[in-house]
Amino acid sequence: MADSQYSSRKLRKHIYSHGIKPVIPYPSNQKPAEAGFLRVDKQFRTHGPKRMKRLYRHKASAERVVSRLKMHLSPENRARGEMVPRK
Repeated sequence: MADSQYSSRKLRKHIYSHGIKPVIPYPSNQKPAEAGFLRVDKQFRTHGPKRMKRLYRHKASAERVVSRLKMHLSPENRARGEMVPRK
């Protein structure tokens, strides 16, 4: 699952070679080679097969979890409640 900025034939071919169907919307300047493709319009509404639309909705949840993990596990950021020594 990725944003349309990651849409490329090379990436899609690589994903398909592993037996996975990508959930990447096609940007408006690309013509899809397959039927039943996913698109996201300027108002961020999804268009396409119901299954792909449903899966794409979970992208925000996954990104939120990754963001929180980065925040809490990154050495630059301290976890909440941790005391930072003063110099």
